[in-house]
Amino acid sequence: MRAKINPRCAPALRMKRFIKLKALALKPSSIPRYYTVLSHFTFCLKQTHHQNKIGIRVIRTLTRQNLTDYMVTLGARNMAPLTKKQWMLIVRRYLFWEADCGTLDENTLKALDTKYLPKVPQYLPRPLSGVEDKNLQNILRHSIHPMAPLFLLLRLTGLRISELINLPPDCVVDSGNN
Repeated sequence: MRAKINPRCAPALRMKRFIKLKALALKPSSIPRYYTVLSHFTFCLKQTHHQNKIGIRVIRTLTRQNLTDYMVTLGARNMAPLTKKQWMLIVRRYLFWEADCGTLDENTLKALDTKYLPKVPQYLPRPLSGVEDKNLQNILRHSIHPMAPLFLLLRLTGLRISELINLPPDCVVDSGNN
């Protein structure tokens, strides 16, 4: 059963209510981020609509252009691409909640479709140089740490960690020389 929301409630209160509902599924460390993001969104709406206070009418009359303008404003900020995307997703979740409550037309939300969100670069791990690899192997050979031989085995054979874990304990034999 969906909770009844007072449609005359100011967006700040509605946003707080939204965050309280979301808090059930969020990590406690994520809740302050939701407050920060939605406060920034409110600030941008105030500037766009030249008002000191954002009322429910502003939320009801949001257009795709308003949301596109917000995305452009956010895109111009000096933030990492992943942070920008997370901020846009938080605003998107809030506005979908408003649409669910009947406050906002769902067609307006097409401006926040995931295909318009910033692409997050996928960084691949850098391979070790030959010198770094030899140094690592040398450190592992001379280490007294009990896991060092396992890491050396991974390094020399190319085994995956899951394959190493599944090896029987008697499969590695120490010949005394190495």
